[in-house]
Amino acid sequence: MRKALTVAILLAATLGAVNGWGADKSRFRVDVPRLEKFPLSIPENQVEQKYLGLSGKGTFALPQVKARVVIVQILSMYCPICQKDAPVVNEVFDALETTSPFKGKVKMVGVAAGNTPFEAGVFKKKFDVRFPVIADDDMQFQKISKDRILTPTFIVLKVEKGKKLKLIKVHVGMIHKAQELLEVVRSHSRGG
Repeated sequence: MRKALTVAILLAATLGAVNGWGADKSRFRVDVPRLEKFPLSIPENQVEQKYLGLSGKGTFALPQVKARVVIVQILSMYCPICQKDAPVVNEVFDALETTSPFKGKVKMVGVAAGNTPFEAGVFKKKFDVRFPVIADDDMQFQKISKDRILTPTFIVLKVEKGKKLKLIKVHVGMIHKAQELLEVVRSHSRGG
């Protein structure tokens, strides 16, 4: 019953998502101080730990990621828009990992809303997602906003000195073209 309710909520949220890049971040308010402290599970996979600049077990907060910019994708295995957009999101990841000025400066993290670790793993495998996707089966990530989180949502954050986060952009819906998201992070990935 719980799983059916979760699927129904996510499907309704997905169908209500805004299509196209450029959703105004004011329509989706992120509580940045809460986000700075929000605990996410450290991936078990050593390659993913290394990618994020983490080690060990337990939890981490986004300001601990070794990057100048962090892109958080809120997704769900049951979200048809997330599934359809996965190749473009993978294209973004590939560009970030191979292209200057992004290489080593911009990292991606997926948060699988309402998904168990198994479901998050199925999504990663089926859609060849190469960045960490962290399960959020009890939808705790919802606490970062008073607004309902829709899938997919992309939150672009700059990691500033003192391990503070600065909200750059929130986008609800499909990316459509990798270049659109890459342009958003381009100017924020430079500098120290």
